[in-house]
Amino acid sequence: MTEEKPPLKFWLSGLGIFGIFIVLGALAGDASQYNIVDHQGAGTAEMVNTIQAAWRANGLRNAVIYGMIADFVFIAVYGWGSFVAGRSFYRSGNALVRLLGGFIAAAAVVFLISDYLETILQFVQMLQDEGVDWMAATAATGQPIKFAAFYVTFFGVLAAMNRQGAEGEFRSNLHRGGSARLIKITPEERSTAVRAAKAMGLNVCGVDLLRSNHGPVIMEVNSSPGLEGIETATGKDIAGQIIEFIEANAKKGNTKTKGGVERIRGLGSVQTQA
Repeated sequence: MTEEKPPLKFWLSGLGIFGIFIVLGALAGDASQYNIVDHQGAGTAEMVNTIQAAWRANGLRNAVIYGMIADFVFIAVYGWGSFVAGRSFYRSGNALVRLLGGFIAAAAVVFLISDYLETILQFVQMLQDEGVDWMAATAATGQPIKFAAFYVTFFGVLAAMNRQGAEGEFRSNLHRGGSARLIKITPEERSTAVRAAKAMGLNVCGVDLLRSNHGPVIMEVNSSPGLEGIETATGKDIAGQIIEFIEANAKKGNTKTKGGVERIRGLGSVQTQA
């Protein structure tokens, strides 16, 4: 079974939005001595009022409010993208990748909760043009938690991507650096593999499947599959079971191996070779 590459679309989109924030902040230059990060870590109503007064004096109040609204979008996109990526790593890959995936998914949840709480409290204080001590203190407490969770998701995804496959190799074959582990296949995957074997006229074969968003996709049907990975992952004597099957079913001329192109209902055309 071959897994799809981890879905990183939302994670990458979140990083793109974050990059835009950095560029806009640089372009804004020294319009004010305070930025949104200062507001997040203010800690007291007095400091919040000082920062917001400086923004109003420089005509930045509306720009900051729009920035906070954009921050809500960033949190949702990046946080969800990190969680999806972490979950994908946890479900596929070797033990280290699965461990990283668990940390990434957990950190993504922490990031979503802490950053949303912090930004909501910021936003409320901005709209009412007045700081509130408990809101400022809570936002300041959440700031380091948010940063830590962000670093875990960012560097965790990079590390998991680096560890998922052999360097420079996209295929998952064991002899190319891939790994094998025991998984529970779905009824649809089982049915797809059996139908592919029947179309080839093979009683014993290896069916390579790719898990995709639209269901299992057949990559290869191998009449002479390697058994090292499956025997290691399952702890079973697969070769012995094959021999027992052959001994019980072997008859002279009893073969249905086919050649040409077979059409499997629901799967399309499959090239088969004798």
